[in-house]
Amino acid sequence: HVHVESTDLPCSSSHRIGQKKLNRIKRCAGLLTASAVAYVLFADASINRYGRLFDTTPSRLRRRMDYDNIVKTEFTDEPSHIRMCRHLMPRFDYVAESEDLLRKAYSMGIKRESIEDFTPEDLAEMGIVEEGEEGTTLPFRPPDMDDLLIVEEDEEVCVDDVGPHFDLLQIFSSHLLSIASRKFGLNVEYRHNCHQWRRPDEDPVTKPVTIQEMLHSSLLIDSEDGSSIEEIPIELLAIRNVCGGCLQEVEETGIAKRNCALFTRPTVYNPLTAKKAKNVAKRAAGMSGTSTSSATISYSKATGFMLKPRMKTTINNPSHQSQLPIGFVAIIPSIRRNLARVSDLFDQGLTAFYGGEAERANTLASRVGQPEGLTSIIPEDYKLGEQGAYSTLTDDDAVVYLACKKEQCEEEEMGVSFAVPYFTYLLHIPRHVSRISVIADKDCVDHMVGCREHGQALTTFLAKHYPRATVSFIEEASTFAGYSRMNLADYLVCPPGISCFIPALVSGVAKSTLVANPNIVPWLSQIGEAELKNVTLLDMAKTFVAPVDNMDYGSFLNKLPPHEEKDCRFLRGRMGKWKQDMFSALEFQYPSSIRHYVGEADLRFIPTAETPYRVATTYRWEEDLFSQCGLETINRDAMCQLMKDLGMSRIFIVGDSLGMNMAQSLWKLMGHEDNPTEFGVRNPNWDRAVQCDPDDEEDYFVLSFARSDQLIENNLPVDVEQGIKNCYAYCYPWSERYTTYDDDTIFIMNTGPHYQTHHQFQAVFDEFVRKVDSFQRPRDIVLWRTSVPGHPHCDDPNSQKPFDSFQEYVATEITDDYSWDKFVGYNDYANKALDTRRRQDRVLVNLNGAPAPVLKPPGSLMSVSDEKNGIPTPRRTRIELLDVYPMTVQRPDGHVSSGECEDCPGITDRDCLHYFLPGPPDWWNHLLYSHLLELTLKENQMQG
Repeated sequence: HVHVESTDLPCSSSHRIGQKKLNRIKRCAGLLTASAVAYVLFADASINRYGRLFDTTPSRLRRRMDYDNIVKTEFTDEPSHIRMCRHLMPRFDYVAESEDLLRKAYSMGIKRESIEDFTPEDLAEMGIVEEGEEGTTLPFRPPDMDDLLIVEEDEEVCVDDVGPHFDLLQIFSSHLLSIASRKFGLNVEYRHNCHQWRRPDEDPVTKPVTIQEMLHSSLLIDSEDGSSIEEIPIELLAIRNVCGGCLQEVEETGIAKRNCALFTRPTVYNPLTAKKAKNVAKRAAGMSGTSTSSATISYSKATGFMLKPRMKTTINNPSHQSQLPIGFVAIIPSIRRNLARVSDLFDQGLTAFYGGEAERANTLASRVGQPEGLTSIIPEDYKLGEQGAYSTLTDDDAVVYLACKKEQCEEEEMGVSFAVPYFTYLLHIPRHVSRISVIADKDCVDHMVGCREHGQALTTFLAKHYPRATVSFIEEASTFAGYSRMNLADYLVCPPGISCFIPALVSGVAKSTLVANPNIVPWLSQIGEAELKNVTLLDMAKTFVAPVDNMDYGSFLNKLPPHEEKDCRFLRGRMGKWKQDMFSALEFQYPSSIRHYVGEADLRFIPTAETPYRVATTYRWEEDLFSQCGLETINRDAMCQLMKDLGMSRIFIVGDSLGMNMAQSLWKLMGHEDNPTEFGVRNPNWDRAVQCDPDDEEDYFVLSFARSDQLIENNLPVDVEQGIKNCYAYCYPWSERYTTYDDDTIFIMNTGPHYQTHHQFQAVFDEFVRKVDSFQRPRDIVLWRTSVPGHPHCDDPNSQKPFDSFQEYVATEITDDYSWDKFVGYNDYANKALDTRRRQDRVLVNLNGAPAPVLKPPGSLMSVSDEKNGIPTPRRTRIELLDVYPMTVQRPDGHVSSGECEDCPGITDRDCLHYFLPGPPDWWNHLLYSHLLELTLKENQMQG
């Protein structure tokens, strides 16, 4: 499923079946062809191609503006936002001086809405003289104040197809000033009108479409969903100061920075100054400090200046207000709306190419892991739930965008493109995604040695490590398509550079991973946490990067730096092989056989010189890529030390019969001769002590198991031995046993095999997470074990050895019997939910590249010294994924019905789901031990 191409891309979208009509909830990195681009470029009626001043928004939605004439201003050599400032400054001065005069009038008891309302008597009382006389005169009113001035964007910015980041900053700098003008009635507005520079006969393939020309002409300032300019925190004097600073910079240096309007901090809010200004305003309005009059005066938080009368109810408590944000932060809502609209146009073109929504949705039917013959994932009756192996709720896209660090690769200073090691992508692109698009900017490919090779190597790597996803390599010439793909992606990961920052900050969908390099993005430190809620910033000091030219792909991209080994728990078990290891096979055996039907094969096994151990017990899992992430095998001494290091005193496993097998395996791996339960008694709930030091009866931890096939709790009777079921199977209560235990617990949960539809599993998983959070046990560690399907051909003599790869498993073993095909979809849903939770819980690095203040992660050990150092208690319980699925599906051997013990008692039905013990479930516990071991590593590193 590797596609190396430059034009045709596989694509699909997903839908919330039964919850809402077929609305897209994610976007694709798909198919940019001449026909698709032509559709979006020419079919959208709201794009004005002929340079008209206003869009096609119905007149009832347009702002009523007070002007006499519309005047289209001339182009100069200066950027559009500088031209905006030159037109605005005289109007700013007039309005500001008018406000000062109104303030003086209020202090004298003369209350007027504007200076035009002053009577001759008012002017005389205030000492206002006519122009030409000595004394205070009325502010000078610009002669074109009643004209609406339109400023358009330069052709150079509009047609630029290699620097979209800076082009968008230029456009939205001017848009910010246009919003300010609209807000204060200054009649200077910005229309980029970039589409006027494209001739009707120009081919969108030979002349790639830019993101600039696809933006709405008015940037939605007149549209219904973009007209809420009140949400933009702007003050007249602050914007005037910004414009004044920009113009002064031009006068002094001769250089007009494109982004001076966006990244100049206009003011710093001092609560005391504002409080004083509020009292002055009240006194000027004739109000006492306790007056309940509805009329009062508004004030500028930044300067203390009063602006105009306002209702008292609109004045907020100054102590609760914050400083004005930089212009970029203020304008983010507008950027988000505009890029979302552009992305929707791109998506509509792809949908039209595919022939409609349903056709795009049903591309899931061909995904790796689907049963053969599935033609539609959209059921006739929504109550039946989604069909097939995958849920549309996890049909997600990931985009990797490769470009030069500051775009414009031809320029010597900009001409470098960086790479990060492969493990970065494995950590930040969840394993459930359906599609991954590696997009190489055409400018990078054409002018940077190694850019194409980097993209192709990365594509090959990702295709191997995401075997269920379609992975494509795209050389993208259109910035319209490139930005749309980034904005529509569910996950966005980028090496160091500027290209991804705007899509990452404004996308309402994507969870993005970027490198926080203040040298490349100097304004990053001015962005607040609210704007970064969906962005993971990698610490530049701890992230290995290297230029792509002359790169040794084998050594750099494949390595796992030592300081990142704590993340092996998110990489381990995903890609590897089972290899027979007769030298270590002895340590894989139990001291004695488990007295249960899954132990019958071991009990009856007769060793020989040629076969000293059951063959299914002689295999070891070995990682394919990261040798540092190999599995550590568990034993009692190691587990006892681990529990002490973690500060845990109990392991509590809850689940169905497979969960019981995991608990039985763990008990035997601790070296016990006996069973965890009394032989012959079907007791599905037990607590046993694992004695660590035989000479110290207090040195132990507890191993507990509770049988709950569906995690449902109710008051109905249940008894396994008597066959009394209280759910689909047997659901013993477990919450009370969990919450009444006082000490910290490692809590391992699973359900899935007893659910037949996606929506049933999703509901019970969500309820489980809510329930765990409601218990308020933040120091516990909760692991959700993934579900493993059976192998329908487990009794085939040719199936009595492990598969060499996941692809070999998929080729023969996918079946919808017992809904086994859906287990991978259940696991994807849990993986996506827990990945989102982990991103929410992650401590972000300081935006300047330094580590953030140390915060204990959820599930960490809290010591007295921690409390003294001010480290807070974790906010909520750590819940992570224990993914046993990839390694287990490669084990068709060792099942109860493998033919190894055909006459064993207790085996009456064909069973290709459960394994004999010892067997593959032992490696679930080795994986558990290795996972927990890295949590202690993480804790030790943090404490160090």
